[in-house]
Amino acid sequence: MPIKLPQLSKSMQLALLGVIFVVGIALTFCEARGTLSQPVRIMLPIAYFAFAVYLHRTLGPQLAEQSNLPFLGKRINLLDVAKSAACFLAMFFWVTVIVRVVTDTPAGAAVLLVPALSLLGASVFFLGRSFFGNVR
Repeated sequence: MPIKLPQLSKSMQLALLGVIFVVGIALTFCEARGTLSQPVRIMLPIAYFAFAVYLHRTLGPQLAEQSNLPFLGKRINLLDVAKSAACFLAMFFWVTVIVRVVTDTPAGAAVLLVPALSLLGASVFFLGRSFFGNVR
C-alpha cells in the first residue's frame, strides 16, 4: 500500500534519486576500503535498503504516472530497452569470461568475437526497435 504524500516536483524527485545514488556509491566505496566498523557495516546496508524501499513506495506511484511521457520526442518500449541491456551485459560477461579461456589464435579470436558481436547486434536491434517501433 503506497504511502500518501503530496505530489513532489520533478526536481525534488531527481534530488531524492540522486541522494540514494550518491549514498550507494559512498557505501560501496567505504565497504571496499574496509573503513567501516563491524556494527556500521551491518547497519548501513540495512538502512540503505530501507531508504530505497521507502523511496520506491513514495515515488513509485508518481513515476508510474509519468512513464508514458515521450523521451526525446519518442515513446520508448521499456521491454525492448531491458532486452537490449540484457544482451549488452551478456556480451560483456561473455568477453570477460572467455578471454581467459581461449588461446591467442584465429580460432580463439573467432570463439571470442562471433558470439560477442552477435549479442552486440541483438542489443542494437532491440534498442533501435524500442525507439523506432517494429523494425521489419
